[in-house]
Amino acid sequence: MQPSEPIGHELISDLEHYDTKVLIDKINSSLGDNGAEGMMIGGIMRRTRLFAVLFVFTLVAAACSSTAQTTTTTTTPVQTTTTTKAATTTTATTTTATKVAQGDVVKGGLLYDKWWKVLSIDEPTGDMPLWANQSTNTRSGAATWRCKECHGWDYKGADGVYASGSHATGFPGIWDARDWTSEQIVAQLSGKNDPNHDFSAYLGHDELHALALFITDGMFDMSTLFDPNTKTPTAGDATEGEELYGTGCAACHGADGTQINFGDDAEPEYVGTVMVDNPWEGSHKIMFGQPGTGMPTGVETGLSIDELLDLIMYMQTFPTS
Repeated sequence: MQPSEPIGHELISDLEHYDTKVLIDKINSSLGDNGAEGMMIGGIMRRTRLFAVLFVFTLVAAACSSTAQTTTTTTTPVQTTTTTKAATTTTATTTTATKVAQGDVVKGGLLYDKWWKVLSIDEPTGDMPLWANQSTNTRSGAATWRCKECHGWDYKGADGVYASGSHATGFPGIWDARDWTSEQIVAQLSGKNDPNHDFSAYLGHDELHALALFITDGMFDMSTLFDPNTKTPTAGDATEGEELYGTGCAACHGADGTQINFGDDAEPEYVGTVMVDNPWEGSHKIMFGQPGTGMPTGVETGLSIDELLDLIMYMQTFPTS
């Protein structure tokens, strides 16, 4: 007579499916009569039947609980971490892009003023080739290579403040070029449209594109900011300007703007001198800085046009000599 198949083998197989009814039937079948051997041990085995069933139910419940806990633990942290990283990365990228754009606009504004100071190189010698096309402005040498000398501090050239006076050249401004593409502006600056207007021997790729960004994104309209006859702001609050000056300018320029002399002892030039004589120049320098220095800029500090006029209204009260 062959002994019956071990009970554990079938129970383990059925546990994988968690089918309680099947498990109970298997136990009942396996613990039934198996000939003479079954008759001798049947009584003992029947007494253990209940305990076996309870044991199987315990195993199934434990397995289900373990599976649920494992699933919850592994899923939630992964989703939370991924979302947080994505948000942080996006914010950092946006902030970096904004700072880069502001820096390039400021650099372009400084180059427009006096590009060789920005690059820390020797000033150019001789006259700019296009200078021979005009005869009203008698300046010569390095001054003729400054963008502002042809196109004006108000960016409008012959249609702006430099329409007359000692700085008049008859050359057009760059105001209308703000609607050009960067490629069109770089082509103009590098002599592709006119070989006599070629700055590529001095300005590299980054400088040319910084100038282009200044033209498209940095210029602001000064035509209504100052009375062309009195040169005073058309709006502004000197009291507000005093507060702005005290917190942002006085440390370097002094309480009355005479701490730095932009001229010499024979012909001194102070903050008040610039703001009274040429507020358009003063506006450009407040917003974009002074070439070759670490002067803070209005573009990077978020100075508004209203605040700019407040400042100039106050600084026009300073000594001019």
